[in-house]
Amino acid sequence: MTQQYPKRLIEVDLPIKRISAHSRREKSIRHGHISTLHIWWARRPLAACRAVICAALWPDPADPLCPQSFRDKASKLITGFANAAVTDRALGESCDHETWVKWQALVKNGGLDGRKEAHWNVLRFALLDFIADFANWDNSNVQEYLDTSRASRTPPTRRSAESLTRDRLSSTLLLVAVLSPSKRFELAQMHLQAISSSFCSPE
Repeated sequence: MTQQYPKRLIEVDLPIKRISAHSRREKSIRHGHISTLHIWWARRPLAACRAVICAALWPDPADPLCPQSFRDKASKLITGFANAAVTDRALGESCDHETWVKWQALVKNGGLDGRKEAHWNVLRFALLDFIADFANWDNSNVQEYLDTSRASRTPPTRRSAESLTRDRLSSTLLLVAVLSPSKRFELAQMHLQAISSSFCSPE
């Protein structure tokens, strides 16, 4: 019997218009960007990479098959992020204005509760709003975004070797997208070696 998995956010929705705007802006950055190290003939904006990887890794909270542990953890993290965005002026200014207004309303209403089915759809769109703001190059090294994105991982389950290898690759891509440039090459190389060994290991 084929094991069923919850849909990922990328299968449900993605704030493409906002991600595209951040990607266009990122292409014009000429100072402090990794792409300025050498010519990249087919460069892909890291804004789009961060957004797509997060949306591909996180399950849809409104999906009936979504692990309850993810809903609980994501609700806590997003509520904490919303509180920080409302109270910290610098973090609040890093958010899109419409998203910041939503964070205000969320905090005013007492935050999210992953155990309440009525909150699952709200959590879905809160995660999508977070992804859209995280796509902004200016937010790529903001600690609150990094901590929230790293902590919002799906809990492990029993899976096949193929599935584990795929997740290792996804984790590597996430590292490349969310870590500071100075750490990207070192950690990506380490994880890629682990992936390579899983393919080359004897039966």
